[in-house]
Amino acid sequence: MADSTWGLLFVDYLQFERRYSLLTVEAYKRDLADFEAHLAGQGVASLLEANHHDVRGWVYALAEAKMAAASINRKVATLRTFYAFARRRGALQHSPVQAIRNQKAPQRVPAFVPAHQVDALATPPPSTSEASAFARVRDALALELLYGTGIRRAEALSLTFGAIDLGRSVLTVTGKRNKTRQVPLHPQLVQTIQTYTEAFTEAFGTPKTDQPLLVTDTGQPAYPMLLQRLAKRTLQGLPNVEKTSPHVLRHSFATHLLDAGADLSAIKSLLGHASLAATQVYTHTSAEKLKAAFAAAHPKGKK
Repeated sequence: MADSTWGLLFVDYLQFERRYSLLTVEAYKRDLADFEAHLAGQGVASLLEANHHDVRGWVYALAEAKMAAASINRKVATLRTFYAFARRRGALQHSPVQAIRNQKAPQRVPAFVPAHQVDALATPPPSTSEASAFARVRDALALELLYGTGIRRAEALSLTFGAIDLGRSVLTVTGKRNKTRQVPLHPQLVQTIQTYTEAFTEAFGTPKTDQPLLVTDTGQPAYPMLLQRLAKRTLQGLPNVEKTSPHVLRHSFATHLLDAGADLSAIKSLLGHASLAATQVYTHTSAEKLKAAFAAAHPKGKK
């Protein structure tokens, strides 16, 4: 069976058996294509002919190119998944990734907006001086959704009007692997949704339950770069906020909940994390705050 056929079977496996999101499937496809290009440069004809030396060489090349350890590990994880799939289908006996170890990644404290600056998220700067009234309301809702619920960018883009239950103040979110969870809506977000729905109705007619919630100025489904640009122009003017991606708002949501005393397992459920280990990264942020408070206030903490 040709490599191209195995690639198609692998994509079907990810999408229909593992039920990965389209964005995740695209990331896997890019990683495989990158590895195939590396193999071609080394004179290796196909993915199924690669050995562990080829994988090691690729990892070394990525590290030499200054790629972050986390990104390298993600690419290696793609190969692990592909070769495990190929082994189960009888295409090869041994995985060339079996002896490959993950790169050591430094523990990073997630970037977040300080709690005293979150009011800036309520009035995002317009994209242009001539931005429509609808665009301003949409941008306000998008930011409030990302920060007020902690959902991922892809999850926000996949929301429909039917996902909102204003009577119960609950949002149904479809996350990774098509798993659904319910996230509470705070009163201000409920009001923002109502305002947005009125603006949407005036611009495009009464929305149907299966219509995308976030749309462009012309009523087309919103796209990732729209939210990326919105987050950038909103966050870049805030002091002490180094990153400007939509994920910073998700980090801010979790960090502020933890700082206010929320249970870590509850935050895990709200974020849609598969394990508590993924949520524990936010405890490092609180630990850093404690260290700063100690250094500033305790006699033994001052240099």
